[in-house]
Amino acid sequence: MRVMIFGEACSPSAAHHVKTVNAKRFMDSDPRAVKAIVDYHYVDDYVDSFATENEAIGVATRVKEIHAQGGFELCKFSSSSPAVERMLGPSEHAQSIGWGEAEQKILRMRVPTKREPLSMVMSTFDPLGFLCCLMVTAKLLLREVWRRKIPWDDPLPDEMYNAFMDWRKAMEKVDKFRSPRHYFGHGQVKATEMHVFVDASQSAFATVIYWRITYKDDDVQVSFVCARTKCAPMRTVTIPRLELQAAVLGTRLMDTVRKDHDVAISDIVVGNRVADILESTKVAQWRWLPSAENVAGDATRSRFSVDLSEESRWLNGPAFLRRPAASWPGSAPSDEADADDEEEMPSEFVLIGASSRVDAVDIEMRTMLENYGLTAAECEDAENLLIRKAQHEAFSDEMRAAENRLEVARRTDIFGLAPYLDGNGVLRAYGRIDAELCIPCDDPARRLDRHITYI
Repeated sequence: MRVMIFGEACSPSAAHHVKTVNAKRFMDSDPRAVKAIVDYHYVDDYVDSFATENEAIGVATRVKEIHAQGGFELCKFSSSSPAVERMLGPSEHAQSIGWGEAEQKILRMRVPTKREPLSMVMSTFDPLGFLCCLMVTAKLLLREVWRRKIPWDDPLPDEMYNAFMDWRKAMEKVDKFRSPRHYFGHGQVKATEMHVFVDASQSAFATVIYWRITYKDDDVQVSFVCARTKCAPMRTVTIPRLELQAAVLGTRLMDTVRKDHDVAISDIVVGNRVADILESTKVAQWRWLPSAENVAGDATRSRFSVDLSEESRWLNGPAFLRRPAASWPGSAPSDEADADDEEEMPSEFVLIGASSRVDAVDIEMRTMLENYGLTAAECEDAENLLIRKAQHEAFSDEMRAAENRLEVARRTDIFGLAPYLDGNGVLRAYGRIDAELCIPCDDPARRLDRHITYI
């Protein structure tokens, strides 16, 4: 093949093959440049990092020369070092967007409606979460705008507009924020640890990850990796449940970092979220920290100023990570659960209609339900929980047999109903029309009137 065909399915593979074959001809004379071509190219882009400016200039020059031997022209270099850019020549600079001008346009509010704050927040590019401590403030303000159901073209209330303006000024102060791209220093690494911090407040929950690097001379370096923050649901949620969601968020972010780089202690007992946590971590790896030491808490509360200096706790991690592990604050999880903390389940329940809404006598709880309500999934989960509790008390032997996939005893009253457990752990009976309707309709769950009453 003497000519590259554009648009064919094999075109990208053919181009990469030719690029690699051309580079390997120079393996003996310049292995570093060949490695850069083979391993550090993404399609037609070359991305690399170097310890010194001289090394960057030398390797980039050789990569360009090797490509030229195969008829490839590598151009439009861009570097974080002005010296490297000067050596490559002005004609080789990448024609990039003027981010400073773009930021000024993004931050300029024309009309104080909710369109402008939403545009500002969504236009902020922060994939690693450096600005989580400030972005959570904007997210909470937007959530309040939606909670008040302010129309799109109506002006924002003065207090909300002023809050957004304060947030904008805080964002302008971090305009000159810079962070090094490398995690590791120049010393010989002895050990590397990943530390994940999670925390939650009534407003939001967050996680932040750091590398703890120990060098041969026992010097310790802590490097910021990434962070995530999310607003708490608009409906009221308990702090333990929010802390559990923070633990899930931290576990998933930890898995993402691992893949890229080749109450949440012993009493984690909430279904699928626990499965996500325990799939990647062990209970013994979790440690409780005082609020003052938990750096993730900085991204769970609204604030209009944040320290992003080179010495800040947010970028460098808490100070105790630089000390030996034996002196770290907090406590590890215990193996024994406190029996007094076990939740008491009532033996009789009242379900209001099919929606499973509980008749609350507390005025504050009633107001909260009127404002935010319950989701359909929560109502269904509540109903299944109560049904399982009642069935375990009324049909304990039958439930045990069904859970072990055994046939129920013939002497039982429900043997003729061919009972089985559905996906939610509810005991159901096969019906004659099971091929026509869904399970909740054609396979009724066995209930006792003395346990559950529908009103």
